[in-house]
Amino acid sequence: MLLSIREISHQKQTRKHNCVSTCLSVVTGFAEEYIADEISKQGYSAPYPTEAAVKFLCRNGVHMEKVGGSIYSPLIEGGVYLVTCPSSINPKSAHMIVACVIEGSVMIRDPAVDLEDEQIYSSQDWRNGEIPCFEYFLLTDCNL
Repeated sequence: MLLSIREISHQKQTRKHNCVSTCLSVVTGFAEEYIADEISKQGYSAPYPTEAAVKFLCRNGVHMEKVGGSIYSPLIEGGVYLVTCPSSINPKSAHMIVACVIEGSVMIRDPAVDLEDEQIYSSQDWRNGEIPCFEYFLLTDCNL
């Protein structure tokens, strides 16, 4: 079953390399600091790889299924996605954003808003095909 969109609020990352833990906070409701601490206990350090996100979500009842790569696939109405895309802070690493589909429109939540030197991805960028995705993942609730 799809992860409930509940109210997907926008959160800002507080450090340059905590986009993953901030996105996980957006979709789970856990505090970003708690998530960063839990991921660090597993031996990962920021910037966290996608593998760290998968493990954290799995332990908390959320399944993360890869549904697309560099070529856009249709997104499901009501779906919540974690999307990896190029980081403008470090071109050799990835940045994570949240995408959700509400009434046929893709809403982007980019936690890097207000960070110096970071390109911000928007819903308009998605509609224009201007977000160069590495991969994206549909989130489903394992408990429903």
